[in-house]
Amino acid sequence: MYNVGNVFGIKISGSMDFDERIKKGFPFSMARKVQRRLDIPDKDLARILGVSMSTFRRLKKRKGKLSFVSSDRLYRAAALFAWAADVLESEEDAREWLTRPHGLFGHKPPIEVAETEPGSREVENMLGRIRYGIPV
Repeated sequence: MYNVGNVFGIKISGSMDFDERIKKGFPFSMARKVQRRLDIPDKDLARILGVSMSTFRRLKKRKGKLSFVSSDRLYRAAALFAWAADVLESEEDAREWLTRPHGLFGHKPPIEVAETEPGSREVENMLGRIRYGIPV
């Protein structure tokens, strides 16, 4: 079974383990781990984090800490990847499903739709429908 800890490469006992980590700000290295798992370019990671490319480059160069908001957004993307990998039974299929544009999401990739809380809920709902065989 996949969990968000697997995506970050750390052992967790539950999602609440991330609460304090998010509030303190993830180290930039955690963003890189998610980037590698999703196999996305820097510009897409910057968009997920909600930062400009210049801020992204600065964080990358200094190996800085992410803000609370960027950490929360990164957690959301990692949690969706874990959920998709569980539903689709493979990280490769999850990566493709999350990063490929879908007509169901206005021809946007689900990972892009999930940049907002309402969008994230829609992507989660779609994964639930796939898991339980409910027509989409």
